[in-house]
Amino acid sequence: MNLCNEIKLIALDLDGTLLNDAKEITKRTQRALKAAAAHGIRIVISTGRPLTALPQEVTSLSCIRYVSTADGARIEDLKNGEKLFEGLIPQRMVKPIYDVFDQFDVVDELYIDGQGYISEPDLDRLEEYTANPAVASYVRRTRKAVPDIHDLFDHDIDKAHALFKSYEDRKEAMRLIREIDDFMLCDAFPINLEVSAPGINKGRGLEILGEKIGVTTDEMMAFGDSNNDAAMLQTVGTAVVMGNADESVKEMADVIAPTNEEDGVAIIIERMLAQDK
Repeated sequence: MNLCNEIKLIALDLDGTLLNDAKEITKRTQRALKAAAAHGIRIVISTGRPLTALPQEVTSLSCIRYVSTADGARIEDLKNGEKLFEGLIPQRMVKPIYDVFDQFDVVDELYIDGQGYISEPDLDRLEEYTANPAVASYVRRTRKAVPDIHDLFDHDIDKAHALFKSYEDRKEAMRLIREIDDFMLCDAFPINLEVSAPGINKGRGLEILGEKIGVTTDEMMAFGDSNNDAAMLQTVGTAVVMGNADESVKEMADVIAPTNEEDGVAIIIERMLAQDK
């Protein structure tokens, strides 16, 4: 099967997939993306991050025009700044979600109109909730600190997010939030929890984008590594899972790529393009 002739869009998760553990995109991966674009393949970022937290070295690549952020809640055209889709948690449901978070020892944040917000006291506690210093550094660089995010509950929001200290607490929080409404719940690693509006996920985001630009999901390839990529991997025609992913995610794969530390994205794209020679 010559995937190069069949794939019209490549969707890429960022953390643990396109970016290495230092949160960087390598030169080899940049070259691979540009080569795919030169073959007429659209390159789309599909991430749980808010829009303002996308790395400049990624968004500045001329081959990337569309981004789906906050797990599919917001789709943007980087070329003209147009908002193509918003799937927000309504204001009336925001406080009930954070009332659940407040029952646990968490660092929580919320995304509004593409910007992530965090309470100032939580910035000093980040290292207690993540073993990767690059994650804490990323949050400090990209979030807007406010005295208390509870003061922002009068907005519709893109996504709610919390970091827990234990898997058991996160599991109980998920149970309680499910009692409120049929929110989409997922995670990028074992002790974080991402809450999106009902029906909103990365897979639905790609369906919506595809309808707007004339690409079917069968003509899409997606790269991912974690549970918040599951809907995307199950939606597209070709699912590529990184070698660093959990085994449960690898079960969804049509292709297993090398890890994000080994330029896994670049290697798979290079192999695909080589079929066209």
